[in-house]
Amino acid sequence: MQEIKYRVINLFERGNILYLIRVLLHFMGAVVGGFIVGMLPEFLLGSVYHNTIIEPYSPFVAGSAAVVGYATTRKLHDSAARMVWIAGSIWLLWGMLALATSWDATWSHSSRIDYVLDNLLNNNCGATECLNELLYTTPWACSLAYSLAAGASIRNQREASTRD
Repeated sequence: MQEIKYRVINLFERGNILYLIRVLLHFMGAVVGGFIVGMLPEFLLGSVYHNTIIEPYSPFVAGSAAVVGYATTRKLHDSAARMVWIAGSIWLLWGMLALATSWDATWSHSSRIDYVLDNLLNNNCGATECLNELLYTTPWACSLAYSLAAGASIRNQREASTRD
């Protein structure tokens, strides 16, 4: 009978820490790049999809993050860019936790889960000014778009290198 060996990943090994740092730097690049490039079109054309299902995700900002992700990965050839969605998901979960712990039945007109979902993933922002969407949902959407575009860039580079 063969013995199955499992390798435990030590996050604190030097190479793994550097990889995590690269992922976090790509995450910051996704969010900052997406906001810098996409905020003007978002403000000018956002009324087109106002009060629709896509509004909380800031599609122009997320689309700009995808362009930044594709271009950055094409230039840097860094596979860590594909993992940015994990950092964005952790950030969104942090926002969900923050909202869930701040909820109180004495003043809320909805359940805890409805309160969290209304403030992060719904087009009406609950009873807030949509700041939570800007702080948590949009960076998550940027990270997802950045990761998908980075993966496409890496795939295109591999295909181009095999054709040559």
